[in-house]
Amino acid sequence: MPNSLRILVVDDEEIVHRSLRRAQQRGRIDAELKDANNGAEALELLSGQPTDTPIVGVLLDINMPIMDGFEFLSKVRAIADYDHLKIIMLSSSDEPSDYNRAMKLGADGYQVKNSANSLVEAISRLKEIVGE
Repeated sequence: MPNSLRILVVDDEEIVHRSLRRAQQRGRIDAELKDANNGAEALELLSGQPTDTPIVGVLLDINMPIMDGFEFLSKVRAIADYDHLKIIMLSSSDEPSDYNRAMKLGADGYQVKNSANSLVEAISRLKEIVGE
């Protein structure tokens, strides 16, 4: 892929990954997308990423098996090597308590996923935060 923006999408719903791939194929997303199905998988992927083209942004679901989004966010924010990561929570929950918890743990944004457009909007927000 010609661009350098690498985004990790952490969500256990296959429809989210498919929707983002479809938007990418249609030219609505100009970024390299990496997929993980839970927080543990995402941490493993981050630890093995190339240092010359690091992942700079994460779209992170809250409710996932094995390691949920809050636990992942807490662990990542405790690792200095990942200080550069911009993380937007991407959740079906619009509960203020989830939003507040995400912000308190160090999320850079919060997007309710209620359509394919909301997924593309989340990518656009990440690009703005990263400065792409």
